[in-house]
Amino acid sequence: MLLARYAARAGSRHPGHLDEQRIADIASAVSAGRYRPLGLGEDLVVVDTTSFDDVDADALSQAAAEHLRAGLRERSGA
Repeated sequence: MLLARYAARAGSRHPGHLDEQRIADIASAVSAGRYRPLGLGEDLVVVDTTSFDDVDADALSQAAAEHLRAGLRERSGA
């Protein structure tokens, strides 16, 4: 999916991005597993954006807000 989306937008961004010339490099990086979650030690939220109409934006924003509130509580010692 990542490579298909990258290829679809190639040429629509500023020429300095060199998208069309980098497609092979991006494909190699994907195959090598270089594009993975960051592993920051927190809960991972996976959002399938194949169809944006199916994304529950309200639930996603509520989960993000709660995560931020929890982090703030942790920092403040509350």
